[in-house]
Amino acid sequence: MVPIWKIGQTYREHRLKTLYQRVTALPEGVPPSAALLHRLKWWWGNPGFTATVDYLNAIWNAAAKAEGPILECGSGLTTLVAGAITAKSGMPLVVLEHHLPSYHRMARMIEQLNLSHVQLLYCPLTAFDGFDWYDTQDHTLPEKVALVICDGPPGSNSGGRYGLIPVMQHTFDETCRILIDDTHRRKERAVIRRWCQEPSLEIVEIFRQRTFAKLMVFRRTT
Repeated sequence: MVPIWKIGQTYREHRLKTLYQRVTALPEGVPPSAALLHRLKWWWGNPGFTATVDYLNAIWNAAAKAEGPILECGSGLTTLVAGAITAKSGMPLVVLEHHLPSYHRMARMIEQLNLSHVQLLYCPLTAFDGFDWYDTQDHTLPEKVALVICDGPPGSNSGGRYGLIPVMQHTFDETCRILIDDTHRRKERAVIRRWCQEPSLEIVEIFRQRTFAKLMVFRRTT
């Protein structure tokens, strides 16, 4: 098989669009097959960084059940999967992206796939007290977020993904779910442990697979 990086961008995006149309044509309640997700993953490229098929499937199922807006931290193939199911449900999907080339690529795909309901925001990382996080001060974020898809920022950043809870929790619904990727890495597991020390929230890990975890967030009552 020809390496993905040797295939022209225009043809790759054409193949992605064709496969994506197969996803959006699925009957109500029918998730994409593992084989279809594998093909989407291959044509998306970015090997070594693209989400696993299990994580993509978890996103599909969680987004299908979300009863409020969805927030995604970091864009990618996960955005297209979440965009497909939210296009069916009409649920708002807001995506934060700090990497300008990734932002431009995703903006182009959103336009090509007619995902006008997806709000992609360019948010450079900025320093907070001991960690970096997306700078959202110039953007209006949704209220009562029901689901967070947390696949960014990179773990190499100061604090990794820790900033989600201290900076974004004010947007969460009373019971918000978080799907956090890359929990096979020590840094992400350490982030979850830090989150669980947040005094205003109770965070329960519902399940963990090899590379990702699903958390439930409750506001503590005083």
